[in-house]
Amino acid sequence: MLLTLCILFFITTYLMICSNPHDYQYCNYNKLYTLSFIPEEFRIDADYYSNDNETRFSYPYILKPYTYDSFSIGVKKINNDTERNSYLNTFHPEYTMIEEYTDYSNEIGITYILHNNTYQYVSCVKRTNHHESIIHYGKEYMNNIWNGNPSGTKREDLLTKKLIQQLNRIGFSIPGNHIGRYDIKFKSEKLLKQGKAFIVLEVNGGIGLDLDITTVNIY
Repeated sequence: MLLTLCILFFITTYLMICSNPHDYQYCNYNKLYTLSFIPEEFRIDADYYSNDNETRFSYPYILKPYTYDSFSIGVKKINNDTERNSYLNTFHPEYTMIEEYTDYSNEIGITYILHNNTYQYVSCVKRTNHHESIIHYGKEYMNNIWNGNPSGTKREDLLTKKLIQQLNRIGFSIPGNHIGRYDIKFKSEKLLKQGKAFIVLEVNGGIGLDLDITTVNIY
């Protein structure tokens, strides 16, 4: 029985990974690669971290791993040289990306799946576990996860026809984009419902967490 479960786990994981956007020619898959396909008006300004690339950005900005992370480990708002140096002493610069900081104070996670060449949006969750508009990865955050406390609210009402039109445009711009979750920051609910004033922070592939499970107390 255990062997069967292990086999099913690896098969499922493989299929989910294959559903992610992927450059098979150059074996390239990371956050920056996926973001590069998003239409510019909805794409956050980001690049691989280097001393030269850093000159394009002004404080505050965001540093984070560009390959794999979970629960936003390594996502840090950088306000000055001291914080930058401290971050790079913990996380290797070679695997770090730099992105502009946006003062949009709202964030949602929208989970989607492509079926019969049509995107279905299965959940829309507004995050409530942010500090300074990014996840505060600290004792309080971890305690909430451990205790099963909700970290978001269901907001399917935000999925208007106009927003879905823009999400479809984004989805079909990304090759191999079959299943996953968009992390989106937006200025206001009114503008978001009009399909305006929002940016895509990340495209989390097939193994991205559906935030719907974080909207209820699981105990």
